[in-house]
Amino acid sequence: MNVIIDIDKEKKEYELINSWNDVSLKELGRLLQYRQLSPTQEAINTINMFSDIPKDVIKKLRLEDITGMLSILANMEEDKDTTFKATFKLHGIKYGMIPSLEDITLGEYADIETFIKNGLESNLPNIMSVLFRPIVEEHKDYYIIEGYDAKSQQRRAKLFMDMSGMQVQNAMVFFYNFVNELFKTLPSYLIQKMKKERERLSQ
Repeated sequence: MNVIIDIDKEKKEYELINSWNDVSLKELGRLLQYRQLSPTQEAINTINMFSDIPKDVIKKLRLEDITGMLSILANMEEDKDTTFKATFKLHGIKYGMIPSLEDITLGEYADIETFIKNGLESNLPNIMSVLFRPIVEEHKDYYIIEGYDAKSQQRRAKLFMDMSGMQVQNAMVFFYNFVNELFKTLPSYLIQKMKKERERLSQ
C-alpha cells in the first residue's frame, strides 16, 4: 500500500504492508515487545517495521500522519482472517498442529507453560514449534505428525521465525480456549493421563 506524506514541504511516497498476512512471527513478536515501550517509541518502531519509512523520517511526520498510518495498520489487524488452520507450509515442508490437543503430553504442555512464563513475546517460535511439527503421514480425514523431542523443537523454532503471524495468533487463541476448558477439569484430566501412562509402562 502506497502512502504519500509531506516532509519538509516535499511530498514523498512510501510503502506500507498490504495485509496482515504479510506479518511474520518474528515481526509479531517484535510488535508485542514494542507495546511495552512508551507510546511515542511504540509508534516509531511499529511504523518503521511495517513500512519502508526510515526512523529519522518518521520523527519528522505530523501527528496526523502518524495517527493515519497507525489506523490503517489497526484496521488491517481487525480485518484479518481469524479462521484457524491446523496445517501450513513453510520452506517446502508441511506442518500440522497436534491433531488432538486432548492427546497433548504432560511434557509438551510443561514446555509450553515454561515458554509462556519466560516471556510470551520472545518465546512465540518455541511455543509454535511444540504445537506444530512436520506431517509424516497424511490421509483424507487425518494426519500424523513427527514425534516430539527438544532438539528438533529448537531447530524448528528458528525456522518458524518466518511463520505467518496471523497463523500464530489464531493458533494461540485455539490453544488458550483449549487450556481454559482443560483447567475446569484439570484434576480429573491429570488423573486420567497418569492412569494411561501407568498402563503404557506396565505393558
